[in-house]
Amino acid sequence: MAAKKRRGSVDVSVAPDYWVLAKSFERSLLAANRSPATIRIYMTSVQQLGAFLDAQKMPLVLAHLTREHVEEYIADVLKRNKPASAETRYRGLKAFFKWAEEEGEITTSPMAKMKRPTVSENPPPVLADEQVAKLLAACEGKGFEERRDMAILRLFIDTGMRRSELAHMTTDDLDLELRAARVVGKGRRPRACPFGRKTTQALDRYLRVRAQHAHADEKALWLGRLDALPLRPDQAQGVCRQRRCVSATPNSSEETGLSLTFGEAEWIRRCSGGGA
Repeated sequence: MAAKKRRGSVDVSVAPDYWVLAKSFERSLLAANRSPATIRIYMTSVQQLGAFLDAQKMPLVLAHLTREHVEEYIADVLKRNKPASAETRYRGLKAFFKWAEEEGEITTSPMAKMKRPTVSENPPPVLADEQVAKLLAACEGKGFEERRDMAILRLFIDTGMRRSELAHMTTDDLDLELRAARVVGKGRRPRACPFGRKTTQALDRYLRVRAQHAHADEKALWLGRLDALPLRPDQAQGVCRQRRCVSATPNSSEETGLSLTFGEAEWIRRCSGGGA
């Protein structure tokens, strides 16, 4: 009888298929209660590597994969995308191979000595004070959408919270007396975001008009039009894109971003169009 092929202590002749282990990895992420965003990022990395290996006629058995295979994939990502995308794929695959090693599917991760792709710092363009004033002026008014959008923008500007954090807020997350908002950030960790008096006023005005909404009993803080259901997260995140803001660059109509970071590199990418 022919001897079974082995790599280290792993019997590669009976090793599970790449896609079988990919599915098992996804189940482990779900069991660990990882966030949907983390699962999506990790699984996209795993799926894209698998597709690359298949297209290049490379091994689809983890125990056969080497550092060179993974490096070829990362190099391909760098050819077609920005370094930040390659770094994201790197992180997802690092977690996948670490899991496979812990599960005993491989003896050593092929990424054990791989270096993370270098990502240069590219801070977003920042609006000048007069541009921020124009953006806020576009939300002036007593209507429901004007007051909602003003509250959203002022909360963004004051706190620097992430767009997803703001979009998923509920009415219980606001304390106007303490002038603070409770949000759940990365890793599902809650934190308090203090805000100023003008933002407090904008939120107070929004809550008063919100109380007249047909869906005022909904827990979601941000609601859509008076005859609509609660605002979806992507709609709440897109409010800035519905309010016009013009770049401060002389003789240019190029639109720019609004920096909302305060150390977190979160910002509204583009603002365009008229009122909501």
